[in-house]
Amino acid sequence: MKKILVISLVFATVFLIVSCGGSTQNKSEASGNGEKPDSDEQDSEADGSAECKSGDFKCADSESLYCNSFGSWVFDARCENGCDPATGKCKTDSNDNDIAADTENDSDFENNDTSDSGDDNDFDNSDAADSGNDSDFESSDNDHEIPDDSGCTNGKYKCIDWASWVCNDSHWNFKETCEYGCDSATGKCKSSECIDGKYECRTDYYSKGHSYYCDNGLWEHDLSCENGCDSATGKCKDMCYEIDNKTWSYSRSSMTWEAAKEFCDNMVNCGYSDWHLPTISELRTLIQNCPAAETGGECGVTDQCLSYHQCSYIHNDDNSITSLCIGCSDSDSYYSGKYSKFGDNDWFWSSSFQDDTDSIQVWVVYFAMGTITSFGTNEYTLESVRCVR
Repeated sequence: MKKILVISLVFATVFLIVSCGGSTQNKSEASGNGEKPDSDEQDSEADGSAECKSGDFKCADSESLYCNSFGSWVFDARCENGCDPATGKCKTDSNDNDIAADTENDSDFENNDTSDSGDDNDFDNSDAADSGNDSDFESSDNDHEIPDDSGCTNGKYKCIDWASWVCNDSHWNFKETCEYGCDSATGKCKSSECIDGKYECRTDYYSKGHSYYCDNGLWEHDLSCENGCDSATGKCKDMCYEIDNKTWSYSRSSMTWEAAKEFCDNMVNCGYSDWHLPTISELRTLIQNCPAAETGGECGVTDQCLSYHQCSYIHNDDNSITSLCIGCSDSDSYYSGKYSKFGDNDWFWSSSFQDDTDSIQVWVVYFAMGTITSFGTNEYTLESVRCVR
């Protein structure tokens, strides 16, 4: 038994000596070969990460990488003519260190251009004059559907929905979401200052444009532009429609009666300036699919009969009354636009006053049902308007 114990101790001692010697030899060989132990390698990797400063570029084989605002190296471009290690950017045929740009769009990809106005095409996320919307392609693309590369010319910009995209190395890359809309003429985001009374155009993927106006320091939607928006004025291009020998304008919502009248009196549209707020008889010509409310129907309210009591209902023999101007509705057609030749569903002002009331009441049409009734003209009553000539 004692012999077995002694033999075991001898083997354990020999094993420890061999193990320590091997470890020492490995460390010595690593030191002699110029290699560092694992802990030193981790320190080296940390130092490399710290070298990534927002806006810097570097070469990796035949690609150019740049450091985004999150401190990460991300792909910038594949370099057909090689990468310049001095700048970290792709070389061009002219040995210019800037990325090839479309001169038609005055695209400037210079990384450290501190005189940038904020509208120039600048990939530097730390630009001193940048609007603050960084171009982090790798994170922003996840929130947007990446378009195909058709029509992509390096340096070119285009609008998709409410975002600006830029073509880099023949690929569309997300630039930024446009807070004030995207200018379809330049493909860049607008950064317009809101000055009361000012108009501007904004585009999206689903329409031909929208007109916005500034009111009390806030941008408000004015109109959806059926024929496009005029970027020079910020207003919708001319929109007018011929119906029953009358010319009608586009509509506008949420207006007091006074504002609606002024809107029509001052309108210049389709080359005409003689627009006016329609009378109740003119407004009724736009009602359809509701015989009682259409022109010539049972509802007696016209330019020649403006009394509520005499023109809008009749007295029955049992002293009850029957309204003639209540309109039409059913569960399938209510608010479907069925009763308007324009597909309208809102209340619309006329210029005709009810003449048998002590208060000021104006005749209106509710196109969701073809209803004809009267409203007061106070500042809290906001309805729609469509001008006529």
